[in-house]
Amino acid sequence: MPAALLTGTVAPRRQYCTFLLEDEFYGAETFPIQEVIIPPRMFPVPTAPPDLLGVVNLRGSLIPIMDLKLIVKQTPWRPTPEGRILIVKQGSLQAGFAVDSIQHVVDVGETDLSPFEIGADDRRGRYLIHLVRLPGNLFISLDLTKILTEHRIR
Repeated sequence: MPAALLTGTVAPRRQYCTFLLEDEFYGAETFPIQEVIIPPRMFPVPTAPPDLLGVVNLRGSLIPIMDLKLIVKQTPWRPTPEGRILIVKQGSLQAGFAVDSIQHVVDVGETDLSPFEIGADDRRGRYLIHLVRLPGNLFISLDLTKILTEHRIR
């Protein structure tokens, strides 16, 4: 019998929003994600780094939009009908992350997580946290708050 049933405790579960970048499944915990939007008109920022797609006006606030695909896969994001923007907030920092499509919101337990290891020389590896195994679903979890914090987007 599982220990949780014997002790009367339930292992904590987290919710993840899963999405596609090209043909690969990724996910991020939902707690920093404020909303998911259809990409509005983006305004380019002169002399911006290549992973900054531009800014959008979201209900009167200018929100920088990052190219998550470029950061993680090193290929640029292109708008499609299925494309979406994840609006993420961590403290005073807020930004959007462009993804190719949203898939599902799933519940994940600690036993579903395995460490994700990538070569030490791969800078992208610091954002990849776990390999998540669920029945019929496998994805790599990303730390969006770490990306937001390290890129210092305001």
